[in-house]
Amino acid sequence: MSRVVLKHKLNMGLTQIELPVESKVVLAGVQDGVIYIWVEQPTGDVAKHIETFYVIGTGRDITGHKNMDHVGSVLQGPFIWHIYRGWG
Repeated sequence: MSRVVLKHKLNMGLTQIELPVESKVVLAGVQDGVIYIWVEQPTGDVAKHIETFYVIGTGRDITGHKNMDHVGSVLQGPFIWHIYRGWG
């Protein structure tokens, strides 16, 4: 099965993206002032599900956000944003 890396835009706070089940975030970054993740994912007719990503600023309380994995942090002007992938 072929695999590609595709770019997905993230909004501040919560973003939900339909991704193939066997997807892997390979990079979080800022391009032209917009926060994105780059995801390695299979192509073709594959099972998909909704993934939830959170963009959270440095110093913000994350105790209410349970079941998350950190996938990267990005610098945007004077701010550092932390990208988490929700699960469960």
